[in-house]
Amino acid sequence: MGNAGSLKSRWDQGRGAVVGLLVLLFFLGATLLWTGRTAWGQGFGLSGAAAKPIEAVAHEKAAIITIHGAIDAIMAESVVRRVGEAQQGGATLIIFDINSTGGLLGPALKINHFLRAMSTPTVGYIHRQAIAAAALVAVACQKIVMSRHGLVGDGQPFEVHGLTAKAITSGAAEHNPSLVVKSLLACGRKNGLNTMLLLGMVDPGLQIDEVRNSITGKTRVVSAKTRRMLVDVVTQVPGGPAVHPWSFVREIKRKGELLTLGSQQARRIGFSQATITGQDDLLAKLNVVGASVPVLRLDLMERFARWLAGPWIRFILFLLVLVFGYIELAHPGTLIPGAVAVVALGLLLGAPYLTGLAQWWEIILIVVGIVIVIADIHFLGGIGLLAVPGFILLIIGLVASFIPAQPGHTGFPLISQTFSALQTGVAVVVFGTVAGIGIIVMLVKYLQLAPGLRRLQIDLPTVAGVDSPAQPGVGEGAVLSREPLFVGAVGRAVSELRPAGKASFDGRLFNVVAQGTYIARDTAIEVMQISENQILVRALTEKRT
Repeated sequence: MGNAGSLKSRWDQGRGAVVGLLVLLFFLGATLLWTGRTAWGQGFGLSGAAAKPIEAVAHEKAAIITIHGAIDAIMAESVVRRVGEAQQGGATLIIFDINSTGGLLGPALKINHFLRAMSTPTVGYIHRQAIAAAALVAVACQKIVMSRHGLVGDGQPFEVHGLTAKAITSGAAEHNPSLVVKSLLACGRKNGLNTMLLLGMVDPGLQIDEVRNSITGKTRVVSAKTRRMLVDVVTQVPGGPAVHPWSFVREIKRKGELLTLGSQQARRIGFSQATITGQDDLLAKLNVVGASVPVLRLDLMERFARWLAGPWIRFILFLLVLVFGYIELAHPGTLIPGAVAVVALGLLLGAPYLTGLAQWWEIILIVVGIVIVIADIHFLGGIGLLAVPGFILLIIGLVASFIPAQPGHTGFPLISQTFSALQTGVAVVVFGTVAGIGIIVMLVKYLQLAPGLRRLQIDLPTVAGVDSPAQPGVGEGAVLSREPLFVGAVGRAVSELRPAGKASFDGRLFNVVAQGTYIARDTAIEVMQISENQILVRALTEKRT
């Protein structure tokens, strides 16, 4: 009856935990689904608002693809998936609704190259902002339109990509193009964008001015060097004196800064083709005449994977790996803490790998480091010198998994975004380790006070206390005891010591820890040392030192 009652109690506790977990997952899934993909036929409705369209061809079917938040590998793959879905639905115009402050350079370049290769007409609608890596996505579209409060430009996170810090500050991007600059120039040629404006978004050493021809009324956006050349040009007017037709109008970007354009300035200098006042105005100006326009967003799994890759979530997962991994190693055979640690480790490594943060070699470093530490604890009886290289590999791999790859650059990180990611990785590992140690210390002291959790108590044998009920399989009258022992007492291991386990002394059970190595079950053992929280034993066949 006692065992049956215990099993029922554990089932009741487990059932409550499962129900709570299911409720939490339900609300999480509902939230993600609510903000997820809008189905075909449930997008923007059209109104009769009059607006002069910038698209000559009317579009019966169009689709809007959102690019909101950080750009990562999941976003890049999702864009490809959603474009395919829109094309299968018969869309003749695809609008990319962009609201992003940037992200990873590699995925942004992938989206850039993909959009440039598309045959379906594309429009980049800068809803709020297309900053840094997001600007690479916006300029890859065939047309750019902006909301009244839209911003585009400021490639600070990748300004020194492929260039030395000295070169970038001397306006060298135009003459020493990196992968980013080549992509920007290709977009300028394909989509008719002013290449000087594109270069100004990534090269702080470039000064950009606006000049006007007094004869033709035409304005141009040029570099400071070209402006000086044009202003000095002399033109002979028929029947009149020679004049200087070109004059300086205004400075677009001063040297030492990166170009960021608002909607009004972008429209005036021809970077944007329209300023949008709302959703209906957007569809009207793009000559979309269909009954409705679907909005294709990240799906549930894509949003969940991106959520898991967030720094705070990875911090929590790292804590779970530390705490539950320690519980499993200190109390082998419990299984549940080990399973939680394995799942948390899988999420800790899998989510950043899917988003493009972690690389395969970083995951290998982490796994090898963990294997070395476990081997040291499992076979050598504790954390010794063998565990040191394991911890080093583990730390390097974890920190590196926060740092995005730099396409086209294999040297020391030059991108400011990389340094920010490095700081985040170090902070998560350092503060996660400190917090994990603190939680383990608290568990050591107080876990036995929580009803229903005593069976997960970390192995903390003390040498004074009261007897507990007899344990099956140990022998008649055997009890798990905390009564005093003495150094030199001889007993027998009733479980494998890896290094922690249970041993019997005169028919009483004690939680013990093996000294230095694994001890098999039924091996004769001797007490070597007794401390406040640990009974240290060795196999009796070992020679005394």
